[in-house]
Amino acid sequence: MNVGLNLHIFSGFPTTPVRTRNNDNTDHINYNNSYNPISGVPMLREAPAMTVRQNLGELLNEVQYKRDKIIITKAGKPVAALIDMPLFERLREMDREFERMTRQLRQAFQDVPESEVDALLDEAIAHARKRNKEA
Repeated sequence: MNVGLNLHIFSGFPTTPVRTRNNDNTDHINYNNSYNPISGVPMLREAPAMTVRQNLGELLNEVQYKRDKIIITKAGKPVAALIDMPLFERLREMDREFERMTRQLRQAFQDVPESEVDALLDEAIAHARKRNKEA
């Protein structure tokens, strides 16, 4: 009997497996718990592209209503993600803000030699890492 794992859940908590029969007469296991049972936080899951294609409606509902996040893989490698629109909008806003800050920094340092900019960046990174370790 060939058993394929349909979705992988990254939570560290037990899940309830549901065994179903595929069209090619092989079994597959789908994990239906998508929330951390203690905190209620949405789970980060992984699904092969074929599974996403076959179950897109169900997965979209889980993303929309349960706020799950699904990493889509091809040949075992992550290639895309399904996320809800509020998160997508926050990411777009962060991207716009990053681009704005990059333009401002580029403009502010346009007359500074590259080696000096690199030294300043190295110093800022070291300072931030030290501060993060202390926190």
